[in-house]
Amino acid sequence: MDTRRLKYFVQIVEDGSISRAAGHLNLSQPALSQQIRILETEMATPLLDRTSRGVVPTPAGRVLFARAQQILNDIERVRHDIANSHRTTHRATLGMAPTVMPVVGVPLLRRFLTEGNVTFRIAEQGSLQLLDMLRKRLLDFVVVPHFARIDNVKTELLYRDRLHLFAPAAWNLPPEMNLSEVAELPLAHGSEPNVTPELVHEGLARSGVTANIVAELDSLPSIRQLVREGYVATILTDWGFESDEGVSRIRLTPAMERSIYLYSRTDRKELQFVREAIVEIGKSVG
Repeated sequence: MDTRRLKYFVQIVEDGSISRAAGHLNLSQPALSQQIRILETEMATPLLDRTSRGVVPTPAGRVLFARAQQILNDIERVRHDIANSHRTTHRATLGMAPTVMPVVGVPLLRRFLTEGNVTFRIAEQGSLQLLDMLRKRLLDFVVVPHFARIDNVKTELLYRDRLHLFAPAAWNLPPEMNLSEVAELPLAHGSEPNVTPELVHEGLARSGVTANIVAELDSLPSIRQLVREGYVATILTDWGFESDEGVSRIRLTPAMERSIYLYSRTDRKELQFVREAIVEIGKSVG
């Protein structure tokens, strides 16, 4: 049986007209009618009833219509599977700091969800925890604001993030503040060890002042909530705080920034294309 004739038959039943189906199939009406007569001969039964309004399937034609749709769909799926049989699906495990995930993780997922050749597992934790998991070979890549040297791991600067003060809008602070002025504000940050608090302490120390830390929290969402509710301010990157009408973003002087590093296991050469994609995303940020 020629599957083309099944396709022609399905098109005729769907259109309810041989002439309309001929137009959709780019065939002449006589040629299409001849193909249907051949199909009816093969099936040894009439498949279509001709009426003044067009054509309708006979009882045998209704059975063939349903089966033909299944057959044509199966053939299309087989073609799709064969066309994609040469593609290998890889599995990659990544670790990213919470403020890095929107910058690198989400664009990376968008890219490979479209291409469909990588399955990702992404752990979102603190820098030191992720680096420890990398040392234990539990992760293939880590992107964090912390520098370290690890055996059999390639370390490279990915991009730099500028830090800003985020404070309740009700405080009516100026758009730019000196670090000595910031030291007078009640601040909340992540608990130690955490790279951003270290930068804050070091930056304030260089200005000869000490930070007024009133809360150390492991939860970034909780810090955001406290800022929105007017209790504290915090120092984060733009990516660490969503835009909010109730929160002011304030420039710091002197400027403070942190470096984001990419760690890649050297024994996972088959995932080199993932590393290249992360580097490309990092360049677009920097």
